[in-house]
Amino acid sequence: MSQKLQPILKRTVVVENRPGANSIVGAAYVANAHADGSVVLLADKTTVALNPILQNKLPYSAKALRAVADLARVDFFFAVRSEAPYRTWADMLAYAKRNPGGVSVATTGAGSGSHISLELMGRKFDTSFTNIPYKGMAPAVQAVMGGNTDAVLSGPEGVVADQSSHRMVLLAVSSESRSKLAPDVPTLKELGYEDALILPTGFTLYAPVATPDQTVDELNHAIKLALQDPDILDRLDRDGLALDYQDVATSTQRMSEWSKKLANIVADLKITLY
Repeated sequence: MSQKLQPILKRTVVVENRPGANSIVGAAYVANAHADGSVVLLADKTTVALNPILQNKLPYSAKALRAVADLARVDFFFAVRSEAPYRTWADMLAYAKRNPGGVSVATTGAGSGSHISLELMGRKFDTSFTNIPYKGMAPAVQAVMGGNTDAVLSGPEGVVADQSSHRMVLLAVSSESRSKLAPDVPTLKELGYEDALILPTGFTLYAPVATPDQTVDELNHAIKLALQDPDILDRLDRDGLALDYQDVATSTQRMSEWSKKLANIVADLKITLY
């Protein structure tokens, strides 16, 4: 995206990874930056929405970021290490019921979408899963392959290739239909679960809340043009991401509605603030 945006915006676009603290490190950096469109945040929208709900002491205001554009959505696989004593979702679930907390799952942090998904699964199946937080998806996947955890909730880019190399087994996917990247993996819906057990998410671009509307509109338009590039579309397709561009108004409304829904889920699960 950075390469495609540069000729559209007529300025240099630099990607600076700032992982840690469940995306709070990167979000705080952008929230406190100059509101001129020169510093923006690309992040998992579910995690960004959850942080103000779950965190008592964020280093930025809960309303310090504004949505610029939705880019793409992603579905998650429940993947386990190849040495795990279960090879199917049903076998894993039976094991988890016999051994509450016995299935450790690598996530992208306490309070992340993957963590909340584990809580939803635990309540649904009257058991518990042990959340093992990591500073991002790549180290979470590596933890499973290294035998440090039993499973991981990950987008396809992290685990599909590892299934092909027999280093990991994919038990289920959260999408409405089977992923073309892993067509042999059943959906949770196929397995009989209509309600969302694994929270969906997507990638959204944010800017400091005081960024002028004109600047935000220009950024959104640039994103729209970049997402029409065949190279970008091909890369999204290969990584298992679904194009989901939305304008500023729709992205803002979606974020508001999703935040309210997540707040209700957190309250229903009785997850305490920290």
